[in-house]
Amino acid sequence: MLIAPLNRKFHYYNNMKSQLLSILNRKVLSGGNYFGKNTYYRAILNQYTNFCSYTNILNETANLNSIQSNADIQPRMLGANTKSIVSKYGKPVFVFSENKITIYVYKWKFNELKTRCEIHFYNGTVFLVNYIYNQLNTDEKNYIVKTITQKYIGRDEDTDIMNCKVTDRNNNIIRVSDFFEGLKVTYLSNKSLGWHLGLTADINIQKENQKSKIRLAERLFYNNI
Repeated sequence: MLIAPLNRKFHYYNNMKSQLLSILNRKVLSGGNYFGKNTYYRAILNQYTNFCSYTNILNETANLNSIQSNADIQPRMLGANTKSIVSKYGKPVFVFSENKITIYVYKWKFNELKTRCEIHFYNGTVFLVNYIYNQLNTDEKNYIVKTITQKYIGRDEDTDIMNCKVTDRNNNIIRVSDFFEGLKVTYLSNKSLGWHLGLTADINIQKENQKSKIRLAERLFYNNI
């Protein structure tokens, strides 16, 4: 007599559980506020506490064919300081800060295309900017790539910028790449401007600190066995 009611309750409970898990997954993957935007942004930006993430970006562009642009690449951002960025674009929705790295996060919409803009500072100066476009369809991807090509290479230029890099007269770089179901457009400052040497020195310090921790752990283990 109790079998039917128990089954209905059981199925109702499992359906509700599945719906809640589905909503939770969508919130986490889309950067929603279920756990708070600060937690989400910190999680995705924490990779940059390892300074090698930046040298890896530079190394990825090293072997790409270069196309020269007559237009300056992101002149309003690259080389700017924190004060001028806030003055131009307002207060960011999130600020990530770790040692000499600061990252401002903005949420913008251009021509109905939503983007997350990450402005990366080293010692208070912008050296890298990421535009993250999520969940794009084919037409939207093609529109972004075509517009960047027209602006920095030329209206009549027929070039696949997904497989190369664009460089301006100041040796700043644009790199366009696939990013999950969207695109990531990276603007990287000329490495001779100081950020690269500074980060390289900081990377060596990080490595030496890590070696010291390993040696200390080994010594403690040795002394206590």
